[in-house]
Amino acid sequence: MWRLTQNEDSLMACTLKAKYFRRCPVLVAKKNQRASYTWSSIFNSKDIIEVGSIWKVGDGKQIHIWEHKWIPTLSDGIPHSGMDRCQNIMWVSDLINPLTCSWDRSLIYHIFSQEDAAHITRIQLRRSIQTDKLIWNLSKDGLYTVRSGLFDQDMR
Repeated sequence: MWRLTQNEDSLMACTLKAKYFRRCPVLVAKKNQRASYTWSSIFNSKDIIEVGSIWKVGDGKQIHIWEHKWIPTLSDGIPHSGMDRCQNIMWVSDLINPLTCSWDRSLIYHIFSQEDAAHITRIQLRRSIQTDKLIWNLSKDGLYTVRSGLFDQDMR
């Protein structure tokens, strides 16, 4: 599952995407009853990837504010306030000023609690716009290994 999120253009990713998750990202895909043994086996690792990974903010277009883990200094990676104050703001990109490639601090402090806003604005944004990247939160280099995944399972 990890390699599918990191290498979306690989032959395996393209083949599985064509058959099992055409219209959505791999982590949102569902497993149907007629899935192949290969897809079923890969799909079974989805929970491990979701628990141990976090999004590194780039342009914010792939990160859902309330559903994806993206704030590394919060225990669950998701803001705890503000959902009731913003109906139209769903993506992290909505919190970024596209002209300056920096956080829209006034919007963030208007929507979120002081604590959540401080955690969000501490996240460093790159000056050159890059796409968001899913990283493995349980390793220093951000890459998943079977060993780190098994270590995470042992810790639970």
